[in-house]
Amino acid sequence: MSPRPSRNPVPCARRLGGALTLVGALLAGCAALPPAQEPLRIVEDAHGGGSALAIAPDSATGASGGWEGRVRLWRLPDGAAQRSWRAHAGQVTGLAFLADGQHLLSAGWDGAVRLWNRSGRQLQQWQVGAPVSSFAAAGDRGSVLLGLSDGRIQWWSVGGRLLGAWQPGRAAITAVAVNAAGAVFAAADRRGRVWRWRSDSPVSTLQSAPSYLRALAFEPGSD
Repeated sequence: MSPRPSRNPVPCARRLGGALTLVGALLAGCAALPPAQEPLRIVEDAHGGGSALAIAPDSATGASGGWEGRVRLWRLPDGAAQRSWRAHAGQVTGLAFLADGQHLLSAGWDGAVRLWNRSGRQLQQWQVGAPVSSFAAAGDRGSVLLGLSDGRIQWWSVGGRLLGAWQPGRAAITAVAVNAAGAVFAAADRRGRVWRWRSDSPVSTLQSAPSYLRALAFEPGSD
C-alpha cells in the first residue's frame, strides 16, 4: 500500500507565527518534497532574464516581466505570444492581473507602478519613492503589497490609493505576502529578518531565517 499523502504541501517547512509557511531558503535540503512536475510549456528566450509572472483569473492568459523592462502576454496553455511592450525603465519586479482579467498592474525597479490594458496602453501610474524589490497581490486582486529597496513596505489599492505604510528595517525587502482575505501581511528582508502583522496592529518580528528569503506564502485559510 502506498503511503498516505500528507495534508501539508510542504511538510518540512518551518511554521512561524502559527499561520505563515515560508518558502524559499527554508525549503533548501527538504527531503520530503514531492517530485517535480513537468511544465506544460516552456517558452525559450521570452526575456533576457525573467523576474515576474502573473496569470489572468480565467487562466487563459499569462504575463511575464523581464530584466529589460518589457511585459509580454502569452496565450495559455499553448504559450503563443500575444503582445509585448516596454513597461519600465529597468527590471519588472511585479505583475498582477486585476479581477476583471482585462487590466494588468506592473511594478518596477524604476520605482513606478503602472496600470495597463491588455493592448499595452498605460491607464495610470504612480511613483513609490524607491525601487520596488518585492510584490504581492491580495487574493481579491484589489490591492498589492510592495517591498522597497530602502526597507519600506507599502500597501496600495490597485487604483493608486496608499492604504498603509511600514518600515521595520533599513535593508531591502526581498519578499512580501498577503493572506487570502487581504488582512494579514508578512515580509522578509536581505538580512534574513521576517515580520508578520495586521493592518491595524504593530509589526511582529518572527524568528530570522538561515538566509534571506525570496518568497513568502500564507497557508490557505490562515489568519
